[in-house]
Amino acid sequence: MEAESREWLVRCPACGHERSIWELGGVRYKARGTKWIFRRCPACHQVGWHLVYRERDGVRLPPLRPARPLWWYVGAFAAILLLFVGLLVGFLVGLFLFLGRASAGPRDATTGSFAAVVARDSAGAHDRLSAAQRGRLGSQGRAPPWGAWEGARGSANGFRVTGFSSKNGRTRVSGTLRYRDGGTEPRTVWLIREDGAWKIASDP
Repeated sequence: MEAESREWLVRCPACGHERSIWELGGVRYKARGTKWIFRRCPACHQVGWHLVYRERDGVRLPPLRPARPLWWYVGAFAAILLLFVGLLVGFLVGLFLFLGRASAGPRDATTGSFAAVVARDSAGAHDRLSAAQRGRLGSQGRAPPWGAWEGARGSANGFRVTGFSSKNGRTRVSGTLRYRDGGTEPRTVWLIREDGAWKIASDP
């Protein structure tokens, strides 16, 4: 084992310095072919990939090449790190834009519905309801679903969206309803797609 380990040499690619595997405290037994190990050369003190070979195998040694300085490795690591950060930032920006576009329609439909309520536009608010909701309400002359909470709290003054989620073709928009007296109340509505538009599918 020792005799064979002494035959295997570790060659520095920068200065050509060689020492046996055995001298370096290692063992290489019943092995074939060459391999590369990453280490620091004790002669030129350069860090890099060293060739492990055996002379009697007739290995054609590669020409010596100057080792890359430390700043090269630091620069390469910094470039890879910057690339990773750039990809991460690009992914997050793309995800933010995608979610923004996905939520724009439901958000606009919800705020438009509450804006119609605030403006006392019953017909406009009624048109923003789904077919099932409009059928349940019947004609516009019947009391709208928002009449109950306006009767209890007073006139609404505005609505601010605070949350958005989508599941199984149904989208939920939550927010805060403001009243003219300064009070607020959390509200959540469900929306569905009908005829290419978002419609309120629950009581606002």
